[in-house]
Amino acid sequence: MSRDSAIVTPQWGRAMSDNGPAEGSGNMTTKGLSLNELSDRLRPTVDALETERRSVLSATIMRAAIGAGGGALLAVILALFGLSLLIPIILLLGGAIIGFVLAMGRVKAFKDRAAETLAAPVVEAIGDVEYTRSPVNVLDAETFFSLNLVSRGNQQFYADRLSGRYRETDFMLVECKTRRRSRSRTGQRTGSTTSSKTLFVGLLVKISVPVEFGGTVFIGQDYGKLGNMLGGMVAKFSGDLKPVEFPESQFEQSYQVYSDNPETAYRLISEEFAKTMVQFVSVARGGRPRAAFANGSFLLALPWRGGFMEPVKMLQPIALTPEWLQEIVDEVTLPHQLIDILHGDGGANP
Repeated sequence: MSRDSAIVTPQWGRAMSDNGPAEGSGNMTTKGLSLNELSDRLRPTVDALETERRSVLSATIMRAAIGAGGGALLAVILALFGLSLLIPIILLLGGAIIGFVLAMGRVKAFKDRAAETLAAPVVEAIGDVEYTRSPVNVLDAETFFSLNLVSRGNQQFYADRLSGRYRETDFMLVECKTRRRSRSRTGQRTGSTTSSKTLFVGLLVKISVPVEFGGTVFIGQDYGKLGNMLGGMVAKFSGDLKPVEFPESQFEQSYQVYSDNPETAYRLISEEFAKTMVQFVSVARGGRPRAAFANGSFLLALPWRGGFMEPVKMLQPIALTPEWLQEIVDEVTLPHQLIDILHGDGGANP
């Protein structure tokens, strides 16, 4: 099927009525709750969190100091027995590190609680969305790995799950980090060393598609024909997925499409959707998105470096400014913004 004969009508509006967008589309972030009202509601919470932040930070410094002091005391005792200065120095540093590591558990617990506390009123105002800081169950990450949307590695970490329904569309988003940890031998005497390489840091998004389709469509970064071959992208699949061309478009300059059903690829990747994927490039932080249509869903791997849902910085006072509050709203409503883009009306904030 040629690109010219493809169905280029936006497919994401099919589940809506012909009278226009579904109720709640567009600027739906807080259903009439202004930033000023949200600020007033959060002010007592922010004041309490700021007091706790200072307390946790002081305790962290104190524990590190106690650890260092204990190491220093032991170092002095050993020095009195004429041991090398190297051992006391190691004990001093080791004590400080142990004290700091023990204190970091309290820091993590505080940041987790702060994220859930600050997100709660936004989630309540939006409706039809749930936020979990430390999810037990996440979306089907195995599909992302099997389609090569994300490199699996041998360690995976998940946080910050958002799930719900918006514009008659189910969604789930989760922060994901994968890395490969390996051990190599350095010699018979020195034993082995352990190294770790981060493979992916970002968001995994699963959005239901309101039209039925068969087959699989993979959308990856375009490295040029030679680059794609050398990169072995085609070889990563079973051989059923073949390149699908979208000539003379900005989308084609950014992405390479593979599918086992070119007709499905042309039907789903309409002109509007192609523009959407180009927009996602500006939304991503630290890399180019990868996406796929598979098993009735649209899957998006969105690089996102710098942390997601991290409203509290331990070394910075919590300031209830409109910019800070808007960032929380933007992150909680990110799935909604992505769905708006898919529907062809609205844009996500980069």
